Amino acid sequence: MTETATLDAYGVVTDAATLTIERLLPGPVERVWDYLTRSELRRQWLASGDSA
Repeated sequence: MTETATLDAYGVVTDAATLTIERLLPGPVERVWDYLTRSELRRQWLASGDSA
C-alpha cells in the first residue's frame, strides 16, 4: 500500500486549511449527535472537554 492510499483512509485534504473526514457510524443520528456534543459521552468515544 502506498503512503497516499494509507493517508486517504483517514481523510482527504480538500483545501489548504481543510481536512475532510467522513465516517459511517452505527446507530441513529440522535445518538451520534449526543456523542459529539455531550462531554460525558464524547469522553467515552473520542476525547473529553467542552464542546465549542
